[in-house]
Amino acid sequence: MNHEENFLNNDDKKNDNPIFEDSEEIEYLTMEEDKEAKDKLMGILSDKEKKIKKEGVSKKVVILIVLIGFLLSLCYTAFALGLSFDGKTSSSVDGIWDIGFTDMYQKSKSGKAFETTKPSFTHHEATFNVALTEPGDEITYDLTITNKGNLDAKLVKILVLPENTSDDVILYFVSGIKEGDVVEAGKSTNMTVTAKYSMTHSSQFSKKAVQIVLNYVQK
Repeated sequence: MNHEENFLNNDDKKNDNPIFEDSEEIEYLTMEEDKEAKDKLMGILSDKEKKIKKEGVSKKVVILIVLIGFLLSLCYTAFALGLSFDGKTSSSVDGIWDIGFTDMYQKSKSGKAFETTKPSFTHHEATFNVALTEPGDEITYDLTITNKGNLDAKLVKILVLPENTSDDVILYFVSGIKEGDVVEAGKSTNMTVTAKYSMTHSSQFSKKAVQIVLNYVQK
């Protein structure tokens, strides 16, 4: 065999080598495998993105629900405060809250009692200032409370400020309307305030001013 034949034979052997025959196929498979791996990777990333987006939406929904609850709570609080006894307040378009003092006069007086200043009243409080000298002295006032609104009102608290103490020479007492009473819409009721000289003190000139405050709620 000469040198040329040997070379041709070597080329034949080279062409018969499976490594060279399948090289394009191997490259093609490698590209397909790469594409498949890439698709899988993109799928995983897509699933994570979907999860992140889903979690983000869930968090937004929770925040929205909490915000709605907070706003509803504020609305309810504002409505409840609208029914507090503090002058004239309307709780809604159809509900009118209007209850308070509408009249006052001195009903009786005994002994040496007299007024230091003229009594007065606002929508929700009445002020008195009297002077007494000895046991038996007293002054009594009659006050009218009117519910001009269309909502029934329940009296929950009567405040005498300052409160009576054992050291006081002059004591103030409230009668007529009492805590728990209901003043129906369109109706009126009365309250009596009496200033008395304490029986536990000896005669001496004394004076004392107080405020009577009434607190209501809607019945």
